[in-house]
Amino acid sequence: MMKKVLFLLCLFFFFSSPVIANPVLLIHGIDDQRSKMAGLKRYLEARGFECDSFDMVPSDGSVGLEELAKQVAVRVASLEKNNRKVDLVGFSLGGMVARYYLLKAGGAEHVERLVTISSPHHGTYTAFLRQNALSKELRPGSPILEELNKMPFPPGCRLSSIWTPLDLMIFPAWSSRLSGAKEKVIPVLLHPWMVSDGRCFEAVADALSSTSRP
Repeated sequence: MMKKVLFLLCLFFFFSSPVIANPVLLIHGIDDQRSKMAGLKRYLEARGFECDSFDMVPSDGSVGLEELAKQVAVRVASLEKNNRKVDLVGFSLGGMVARYYLLKAGGAEHVERLVTISSPHHGTYTAFLRQNALSKELRPGSPILEELNKMPFPPGCRLSSIWTPLDLMIFPAWSSRLSGAKEKVIPVLLHPWMVSDGRCFEAVADALSSTSRP
């Protein structure tokens, strides 16, 4: 009888113990700074998430995904604690840098979740408006995008894509869809408003709390 009681108590404490969430790294978009993610950061921290953000330098498109992914790698290394992996949340360009890091720059061993917000996974025609290194990589059909879209994600990596069908910065808007990801479509009027919209905040928190795998 005593063994049964102890067994039931162990089960109770196991299932009632709070799940310790991974540290979350927030990655901003082109021409932005970490302040762009401040509202989302406050929202997540108020709900118990440990969040960090940083300034990608430069963020004007003068360097490509590879160089920016190296900055993500450094930041991820500073967040890893007690063998816990890190969750990445990237807005627009930030989602593409996070994806590059995960697939091509050693991030597979360090990342459990990738959440992208209006990121041009299949390119955007607005990238033709600039002639710098990054813009050439983010054009539809670019070699690096073709390569990324053929690469499988690490087994068990939880993927989420949040996007708006009204996006005029990511054109066509469906380019933000990510194969194999849990998808949330939110009709936000403008691209920059995605990281100030409460519905998007809620969707990010849900994605970071999810225990389901693709």
